[in-house]
Amino acid sequence: MRKSIYVLHERSTKEHFIALESYALLNNLEIKYREFLILRFFAKSILRLDHKLFFQQLKNVQFFIMALFTKKRTIIIGIAPLDFHLLILIFFLKKHELFYFTSWCDWSGNSFPKNFSFDSTGLKKTWSKFLKNHIKGAFCVTEASAKSLQKNFDLSCPVVVVSHSINNSITPIKRINSQSDSKKINLIYVGRLVENKGIKELLSLNKNLDKELFSLKIVGDGPLKNIVQEASRVYSNIDYVGYVKSKRKLFNLYCQSDIQLLFSKKTLDNIWEELFGIVIIEAMYCGVPTIATSHVGPKSIIDHGVNGFLVDEKNIIEETKKILEEKLFMNKEFIDETQLKAKKYYKTHLVKKWGEILDA
Repeated sequence: MRKSIYVLHERSTKEHFIALESYALLNNLEIKYREFLILRFFAKSILRLDHKLFFQQLKNVQFFIMALFTKKRTIIIGIAPLDFHLLILIFFLKKHELFYFTSWCDWSGNSFPKNFSFDSTGLKKTWSKFLKNHIKGAFCVTEASAKSLQKNFDLSCPVVVVSHSINNSITPIKRINSQSDSKKINLIYVGRLVENKGIKELLSLNKNLDKELFSLKIVGDGPLKNIVQEASRVYSNIDYVGYVKSKRKLFNLYCQSDIQLLFSKKTLDNIWEELFGIVIIEAMYCGVPTIATSHVGPKSIIDHGVNGFLVDEKNIIEETKKILEEKLFMNKEFIDETQLKAKKYYKTHLVKKWGEILDA
């Protein structure tokens, strides 16, 4: 029977652990994904009559029961800073080998994704103790995350940067440049259709572009789907594709595009910003640079003017129009630099990063 590594999250996001899956395959291990917001998703599964979600929660319950009566299981915990659920997790998992996984970039205490209306001093002490005494290692998605974590907490364990990765076992098709009209520029957006992904700004940009010279492909699903569908009916240059699950199909869509747009916006309280941007590295893999707002995640990936572009969130439309007019991203040298940068995020390269701590 193969040894297992458990990844414990609020909600399983397997695409964040592509390189870890490769590490497991090389070492004859099995990755099992479990979640800790069991009651919430039990309720959702019943309301939606979602049998798959319901049975996943039964697996989660079984995991926590198992944790009480076993020891030294390898468990990687992905939990937002200052989440009170950590109090429960420590009780169940204290006999196991714990590792922490995070993309959060500001551990100074000035802002955390979990807000509280009560005095959280005790919770902060619990978190400090957890990071100092309970974990064998920390995996951070960016250098900024690792530096801030180490600066603000007295960690005795190793910390390694394991960026999100590209499944480079999927070979994208050859890039398709505009065939019927060499002047045509094909734009693409991939992601959730939500307010803080800049969907309204994306559509505003399209209003300001020559519809004969620019096309816009929108890939994704979410609460703003109706707005996007309506825009695709009004403007002939917008193609709403919907949600695409297949990475191969997604890569092929990138290969039909010239540049990607990612207009992420910070929340009003500045608690959320784009912490990485998997779509950026996947587009790079296909030779497609990205114009992204200058958030901590895109800044960790994009070298402005070399393999992509960073724009000010307060001046998205004007700065993006200028970049599109200059067409630097159409140059072969620029495309080559984009694909060169993507190699840093190949899953085959990041496997060793996971092993630096897990093999210790």
